Amino acid sequence: NPGSKIAKYTNHADAVNTLHHQAIKDLAPGLEVTARSEDGIIEGVEAEDILAVQWHPERMWRGDRNHLGTFAWLVE
Repeated sequence: NPGSKIAKYTNHADAVNTLHHQAIKDLAPGLEVTARSEDGIIEGVEAEDILAVQWHPERMWRGDRNHLGTFAWLVE
């Protein structure tokens, strides 16, 4: 989603590390899906003061500096 927090803090990065065996099935009310993998798995959701990701930005920023913003937002 181009207007999302995820897009803002990753500078519209195209790739995430999708190395998990669990995924969101039912989204809680008030949350919006803002990132999906190519196979449709929900990778990011957000609300006004919430940003949740299913990948590991702390593992990605050395290879792609765009992920440093997501990691910084999460630990802020």
